[in-house]
Amino acid sequence: MDKQDIYLVLGGGAALGYAHIGVIAELEKKYNIRGIIGTSMGSIIGGLYASGLNPVEILEIAKEINLANFLKKNIFGFRKGLLDTEELLKSFNQFTNNVLIENLEIEYAAIAFDLYGIAPKYIPETVIIKQGCLSSAMVASSNLPFLNNPFKYQGRYLIDGGVGFPLPIEFVGCFKEELPIIAVNVLPSLLYDPSQLEVEEVRNEKKISNDFFFINALKANIYNQAYLALNSIQNVKPDIYISAHISSLNAWDFDKVDEFYALGIKSVNESLQRINDEDDIIDEITNKSKNLFKRIKKVFNYLKNNT
Repeated sequence: MDKQDIYLVLGGGAALGYAHIGVIAELEKKYNIRGIIGTSMGSIIGGLYASGLNPVEILEIAKEINLANFLKKNIFGFRKGLLDTEELLKSFNQFTNNVLIENLEIEYAAIAFDLYGIAPKYIPETVIIKQGCLSSAMVASSNLPFLNNPFKYQGRYLIDGGVGFPLPIEFVGCFKEELPIIAVNVLPSLLYDPSQLEVEEVRNEKKISNDFFFINALKANIYNQAYLALNSIQNVKPDIYISAHISSLNAWDFDKVDEFYALGIKSVNESLQRINDEDDIIDEITNKSKNLFKRIKKVFNYLKNNT
């Protein structure tokens, strides 16, 4: 039986994105992946796969790079930023053999964000990278703004594409054909009611050391991107939506590659089993979002009338 051709959308999420490796390993058994568009870690995993590496090889690379140890060694390197993009670029060049995007066997695109824009207006904007050095596209798309200076590439000053589109379903149209879309979101769902801070509340104070700077910044970034990803899902419905997230694994768990890999495989199987209910799942997300905003508005109206 011939495999169905599809385009794959891989979202960002730091270490959460390692789940994409398992997702690809399982999807390629059933589908012919004709193109990959990714943001941040999604662009890295997708880029490695597009370069010809198989999921097992990518899994070993993820363990070899060991970003957890790399970050610990560089946690106080604020002069140039915490992440040494030059070292990452060298590693990616080695893994991908300096291949150009236009020479890949499958279509590929990475989403980054230009922090300054170009002349004459200099307006910050989202950038789709579809040509040029693959490893540079991977670095640009995953260049977290609170960890490093903008990555200069093709006259642009680029940072993580998740600033605008952590799950870039909107840009699949940049590919040549119209194929079914499978979107993989590794970010948490945050569709629950906010709580109101009470003056009388007393919390146990938690002592925060400098080591928590990276974790706190990353956590805030992940939560912000989670909302943006949910917006993308509602704006453009993929043909298949896969949520590969579990609360027991964190965005900074770079040393838990095998656990993320297993999660990716499990998430694909669960999603494909309920494939006939995909529209209902996305509609449920949409309805939850609408109801959340209605409840927030109701709370604000109550506070306005009673204070």
